[in-house]
Amino acid sequence: MNKKTTVLLILLIILSVFTYIKLDEEKKISENSKLLLVKIENTEKELKEISTKLKDKETELDMLKLQYKTEYESRNIIDIKARKIYDSFINRDIEYLKSEVSSGVIVENDKITFENGYMYLLTEKNEDFVLRQRHYSLNEDKTKFITGYEILLNNAESIPVYNFEFINENGEWKLNNIYEE
Repeated sequence: MNKKTTVLLILLIILSVFTYIKLDEEKKISENSKLLLVKIENTEKELKEISTKLKDKETELDMLKLQYKTEYESRNIIDIKARKIYDSFINRDIEYLKSEVSSGVIVENDKITFENGYMYLLTEKNEDFVLRQRHYSLNEDKTKFITGYEILLNNAESIPVYNFEFINENGEWKLNNIYEE
């Protein structure tokens, strides 16, 4: 073999090896690219799922905010009502009581009888008192509101707590029950 042929043969071998190496690298790059594309697609799916969950949580949060806002607004209205109702218990303002109780409650001169049979006796008190709200809650369908009040009296040995239950009757909050804790 002559020198040119040998050099050409060596160059061909080197080119073949180089081509083989480059083809192998290209194959590996192609496989890695495919794997990366699959990972990107999976990541995109996960991001869409996370985005959907986030939107659901935002909706849930908005609903909770609305519930708390409604509860607080109802609390303000009912707090005033409960205080007036308690004053009317003490002053025996029967006409006012009749206008503030639900349809299933019976108001008489000396007592109020609730649907569950509980009777609250109306007694005149001449001592000063303070009503202090302890708790309140509005149910999810916004039809029932329960609030508890401590009745602070001078020289009292204990502090009674009464829960006032109001129901939304024809768009108005009406006293439906009272029970002592």
